Amino acid sequence: MGQDYDKIIRENITSIFLPLSEKFFGIKIVKSKDLPEKLQTTHEREPDFIKKVWTDKEETFILHIEFQTTDEKEMVYRMAEYKAILQRKFKLPVQQFVIYLGANKPKMKTELNVDEIIKGFQLTNIHEMNAHQILGSEIPEEIILAILGSYAKKDAEIIIKKIIERLHQLTPDQIVFQRYLQQLLVLSRLRKLEVQTNKIIKDMPITYDIKTDGLYKEGKREGKREGRKEGKKETIIEMLKDPSMSEEKIAKFTKTSLAFVRKVREEMKKK
Repeated sequence: MGQDYDKIIRENITSIFLPLSEKFFGIKIVKSKDLPEKLQTTHEREPDFIKKVWTDKEETFILHIEFQTTDEKEMVYRMAEYKAILQRKFKLPVQQFVIYLGANKPKMKTELNVDEIIKGFQLTNIHEMNAHQILGSEIPEEIILAILGSYAKKDAEIIIKKIIERLHQLTPDQIVFQRYLQQLLVLSRLRKLEVQTNKIIKDMPITYDIKTDGLYKEGKREGKREGRKEGKKETIIEMLKDPSMSEEKIAKFTKTSLAFVRKVREEMKKK
């Protein structure tokens, strides 16, 4: 279930990145550059020497020793990685030593710079953010987060309706609007508002009805089954471009068979 929430945030993070940074972290970004999201890591580390020790001063800690034959410039970062791993595993202080065995005098860095030291991180609780302030945004992806913001329990229905109204105002594309509503429904589970949100979405007159879709109405006017089918096909093609929409959801939404949706997907691959 947690993956559903993560997926929504990851899909929307690009759109909300700049305002999110300024509002949540107090950082006004004027330029940014994408970096690889997946970091290459070594899953297993084998220290040269580690022991849990007790000293005559009644200290208890992990003693970590590395034997180094080369003057490795990035040794300090490797030791920092070791320390993080050891502290996480044993929940004890760690004292580290490197014994240099090389012939020449070592010049390797032995301490992290002040800005490199890992002291912790800044924790931001979105539940403390003013929901009404979030609703003032012009970014749909940010407005959806208002469901998680700060508001009285008795005002939940008002907040949900305002979110939907704002999304409708800012999203002329009905397929995109429907995607935002689905994301809102998923996030509402974190506040145990899924049932209430689902009911409001169904009851509000602005939700997407396929019978109002231009392609659908055109097919109906022609009175031809093939025309209606082609209209739905175009809708399915657009919905298949959205990675958050499963084939089952698209079939249910367009009132077509799962086999037909899969057939359209195969046709798209051939083009």
